[in-house]
Amino acid sequence: MLSSLRSMSQGIVAKILLVFLMLSFAVWGIGDIFQGGSQSAVATVEGNKITVSELNALISRLEQNYPEITADVATDPAFRAEVLNNLINDELLRLEGEALGLSFSQDALAKVTARNPMFQKAGGGFDRNLFLLTLQQNNHTEQSYLARMRNELAASMIQDTLKLSIAPPQDMLTLYHQIRNERREARLVLVQQADAGAIPQPSDDDLKTLYERNGEQYMEPERRSLRTVQFDAAKIWDLLDLKADEEALRSLYEERKEEFAEEEKRDISQLVFSSEDKAREIAALISEGTSFHDAAKDKRVLNGGSTSVGEVTRVSLPDEVVDTVFSLPEKGISAPVESSFGWHIFAVNKVIEPRTPPYEEVQGKLQETYRAEHTEEKINELGNALEDALAAGTTLEDALQQVGLGELDIQQLGPISATNTLPDGSTRTLDKTQQEMLQLGFGLNEGQTSNLALTSENDYYLVQVSAITPAELKPFASVRSEIYQSYMEAARASALKKKAEAVAKRLGEAESPDAALKADGINTVSSGKLTRMDDTINQGPLKNKILTGGFTTELFRLKKGRVTGAYPLPSGEYMIGILDAIHPAQAATDKDLSSLRTELEIMLPEEFVQLMLAYLRTKYDVSINDKLLFESQSAE
Repeated sequence: MLSSLRSMSQGIVAKILLVFLMLSFAVWGIGDIFQGGSQSAVATVEGNKITVSELNALISRLEQNYPEITADVATDPAFRAEVLNNLINDELLRLEGEALGLSFSQDALAKVTARNPMFQKAGGGFDRNLFLLTLQQNNHTEQSYLARMRNELAASMIQDTLKLSIAPPQDMLTLYHQIRNERREARLVLVQQADAGAIPQPSDDDLKTLYERNGEQYMEPERRSLRTVQFDAAKIWDLLDLKADEEALRSLYEERKEEFAEEEKRDISQLVFSSEDKAREIAALISEGTSFHDAAKDKRVLNGGSTSVGEVTRVSLPDEVVDTVFSLPEKGISAPVESSFGWHIFAVNKVIEPRTPPYEEVQGKLQETYRAEHTEEKINELGNALEDALAAGTTLEDALQQVGLGELDIQQLGPISATNTLPDGSTRTLDKTQQEMLQLGFGLNEGQTSNLALTSENDYYLVQVSAITPAELKPFASVRSEIYQSYMEAARASALKKKAEAVAKRLGEAESPDAALKADGINTVSSGKLTRMDDTINQGPLKNKILTGGFTTELFRLKKGRVTGAYPLPSGEYMIGILDAIHPAQAATDKDLSSLRTELEIMLPEEFVQLMLAYLRTKYDVSINDKLLFESQSAE
C-alpha cells in the first residue's frame, strides 16, 4: 500500500517530501521518537515502536514550522506515509550505526553542540543557558539530546559515505539515454466495474461472519475524560505576588551594573558629497565663517542639505569616520572625510558622556531579570508542592488552592479518543496545546495527574485523567450498514479482479489476441507513445488516466504483439495492454549526454542511499500498520 501511495504523490506534496528525505535530522524538537508507550504502534522497527501520537505530534510540529505544509497536505495519505517512512529510515540507520560500532565521544558531541547556531550568543560563542532553556522547551534532557545527536551523527556518516561523488561512464550514459527515450504504443483494454456483472446480496450470516472476523474494525475506541490546567510564567508571578526584595535587587544591580552602562554617544549631523573637491570647497566656506546650516543649502551638497544622523555610538559608525567624529568637541565641525558612502563633513551637536544609570532608574529591568532567572526555580517548587499535595490524596482543586493557585480554571476535555473523536463520532477542533494535553493524557492511568509540562508555546500545563471508558466492540445492529458497505466493496473489488484477470489470461493465451478481442466483443483504445517514465495516458478517450508503474514496466518487457497482465489503477479499474509498436530512441547528441551526466551525478548517490535502506529493511524487522496509519488522520 505504501509503495502505491508514493507513486501517487504529485505536485506540492511530492515537492515537500523531497525536502524531508531525512526528516527528523532537519527538525528540532521531535524528541525521542522510539519510546514505545501504551498506544498501538503504527510501525515497529526491530521491536522499537512508533505510535500514532508520536507520528501526529511530528506532523503537527512540521505544520507549525513550514507554511507549505497546510492542513490538506498534513492529512494527505501519501504525505503521512512518507513521514512515517522517513522515521523508519532514521531508526534503520541508527541501528546500523550501532552494528558498525560508530561512536562519538562526549567531547566530540560537546564540540558539535557548541558550534550549533541555535545555541550561540548574539556576539558569538556558546550560550549554555540558552542551550538548557531550548532543551526544556522541547522536552529534552541534556542526556537525551546528546543521545539523539549521537544517533544522528552515526546515521549521517553512513549517508555521507554512500553519497561520494560518482562519475558515470560514457557507455552508461548512452544506455540510459536509449532506455529513457524508447517509446512504445499499445492497445489498451479498460476493465470497469460494470464489466464484473451484478453482485449477489449478502445474508445476515455473511455480514455477521465479516463482523466477527474483522471485529477490530468495529471497535468503539477507548475514550478518556481529562481535567486540564494551563498557565504561563507571568500568571504564576502575578497570582503568587512573587517579587524580589530590595536586598536581592540591589545585589543583582551590583552584579549586573556593567550591563546597564551606557557608552559615550554623539548627536551628529552631516553633509554628504559626491567628490572630495566639492567637500573641500564647502569646508573652505565653513572655515571662512559660513554656518553649517547655511552651507547645507549649497547645491554641491547631496540629499538636499544637511542630514541629522541623531545619537550614535562608536560601533554604529563606519570604521573610516569613527575616530573623526569622536575626536570632535561639542559644536565642532570636521574636515572632509571619506567613507564607502562618499565624502562627509560632520557636525557634533551634542556630546553625551558615558554613564551608569543609578539603581532607581533600572529597578524595573532588574525585577524582570530576577523573574527570568528564577522562573524555572519557582515553577519547579510549585510543581513539587502540587505533586506532594496530590500524593497525599488532596483533590486537584484543593491542591491548587494550597499552593496559591486557586484562581486558575480547571478545564474539561473529553470524553475523547486518542485520535480526537467524540462519542457521536465527530471531532472537535483542538489547538496545539490541547493536542499536547491529549497525547499526555493517554499516557496516564485513571485518576493520575501528570507533572507540570511545557507546551510548544512556552505555557505550563498539567493533565488529570478523571475517567477512562475502555474500548469495546460496537453492537452488530449499530454497524450493520457499515459492514454491508464493506462487504459489497470487497465483493465488487474481488469480482472486478477476477474478471480482469480472466480477460488478461484469455488474451495472453490466445494465438491471436486480435481474434480473441473480436470474439469477445472487447473494444480497445490506443495508448499513444509512452516512455518508461510515463504514468499517465496523454491522448484519446483515456487521456489523463493514471497508470501504475507495474503496468508500464511490463509493457517495456514484452515482445511486439504480446499482452500484459491485469493491473489495478488508482481509479479502481484494471488495465490490460497489447503491445503494438516499439520506437527506439534516436541517437544521443553531445548535449543530451552532458545533461544526463549532470543528472546522474546527482541521482546515483541518492540511489545508493535508497539501496542501502532497502537492504536494511531486509536485515531488520520492519512492520507497518497501514490501517492504523490512515485511520488516525482525525488527530491532525
